[in-house]
Amino acid sequence: MVWLALVCGIGAIGRPSVEQGLGTQVEHHFGIQLVPNYSDAITFSVVTTKGSAIIRVRHLSKNSFVRMITGEETSAANAEGIDLLRANGISSANTIHTLWKLRYPEHPYRNDSKQGWANGKSAPDAAQLNMLSAFGINNLHDICYGERLFSLLRALEDEPWLARYR
Repeated sequence: MVWLALVCGIGAIGRPSVEQGLGTQVEHHFGIQLVPNYSDAITFSVVTTKGSAIIRVRHLSKNSFVRMITGEETSAANAEGIDLLRANGISSANTIHTLWKLRYPEHPYRNDSKQGWANGKSAPDAAQLNMLSAFGINNLHDICYGERLFSLLRALEDEPWLARYR
């Protein structure tokens, strides 16, 4: 009987009432984490939320992330298929390619002369993390998503903000 209750999603241990139509709608957002993954120095994702709770994180390659956020590839986080970067005041998709610089003093996978902005050995220092907290990043594993992500991307195009971060 307990097994039936769990399978059918009834009882105190069952599905949240939100999924039963009694709460907030599911929303999809683009997000990033300042942690490396299998394919890049930064983790790119589509984040699914109900209210303020993250209920699912689907990791993407950087290329898929860029295609989805610019409307070139289908995504639940961009159902209209528009260029969300331009719609949110970001001038270029190239800004996404600079996100690694927030985390690292030099690129962790490439041997080139490009320098990052992090003041720590392999991460932002305390003052830089304090600046990132405005975007929901209090530690490297926090996910910056939704409007906070677009705010962060706009900051990366703002020279005075970058000067303070560096």
